[in-house]
Amino acid sequence: MEGKITIVVISAPEKVSKPDSETVKNPSKIIIGRIQNSKEHFNGTWYATFGLYAQNHKPITFKIEMEWHGIWKPRLTEFSTQYKIKKTT
Repeated sequence: MEGKITIVVISAPEKVSKPDSETVKNPSKIIIGRIQNSKEHFNGTWYATFGLYAQNHKPITFKIEMEWHGIWKPRLTEFSTQYKIKKTT
């Protein structure tokens, strides 16, 4: 049985209404594993190391490198040119 695990998420920017009728735009969020980027500057390169453990399998460790230009595009075909994710050694 094969399953998928989401390890990297880049969320869309959101418009949030405040009680005084003002609208504030929250920027995109980068979430790697369970860690959310708290910086306001998003373009750059991120590195993460993951370990997978199971009862009937030896542990597996792998590293990823993610580069994002900090630009959000609503269509996947356009957005996919804005970032790169690759497994590193």
